[in-house]
Amino acid sequence: MKLIDTHAHIDFPEFYRNRKDVIARAAKEGVGIINSCLNQAGFEKLNEFRGAKDFFLMIGCCPYRFEEYAPQWSLLRDNAHKIIGVGEIGLDYHWVKDQEGRDMEKENLLKLLGFAREHDKPVLIHSRNAEKNALDILESERVEKAVMHCFSGTLEEAERAIDLGYLVSIPTNVATSKQKKEFAAKLPLESLVLETDAPYLAPEPGTVNEPANIIRSAHKIAELKMISFEEVAKQTTKNAREMFHI
Repeated sequence: MKLIDTHAHIDFPEFYRNRKDVIARAAKEGVGIINSCLNQAGFEKLNEFRGAKDFFLMIGCCPYRFEEYAPQWSLLRDNAHKIIGVGEIGLDYHWVKDQEGRDMEKENLLKLLGFAREHDKPVLIHSRNAEKNALDILESERVEKAVMHCFSGTLEEAERAIDLGYLVSIPTNVATSKQKKEFAAKLPLESLVLETDAPYLAPEPGTVNEPANIIRSAHKIAELKMISFEEVAKQTTKNAREMFHI
């Protein structure tokens, strides 16, 4: 395993017809996959792959879709021994504008952080347009192991996350995103991991993303930092391995 995609959704409908092929392409390229399952149906679709080499599962919930993807407590409890982390979980102020909804997001996040603490699992945090509040909660709850997924905050907020001991994930849209390029160039490699968020955030807008594309973002980070691809691959994989104990 030379690279790790720390956040994908291979259970999503976009992969209904070619899921096995997508996983096989990643394996052929030496890309490990950490898949974030958001409900029972998604987990069941991928449970057969869980024992495969370099394929791992997390369980979380979509912060803003309260009914369809509410916290899956029985799923989490029954499968805590099978997952390597809790995520994605967090806050989303892009889609949730009302205070009642934001309060519900916070309540869910606090409960899920408690579950992760109880089971000694790292968390993968979604914090869209809510970076300060998410970091405030993580700090106040004394969360020690977290990955900030597709962090959309400022460079200063990303540096605060790193100061708290967290990793910042660089998605495959680093190919086109000015902000992600800045993060990739300026944040220390020792604090970065890679992700696709497949099927989203593809290096080519409008296409379906997949874990094998993580190679392209590793090359882009190497270019931005003026270091070798091998150095990026080695360090980001080390970071992910240590965070998730894989």
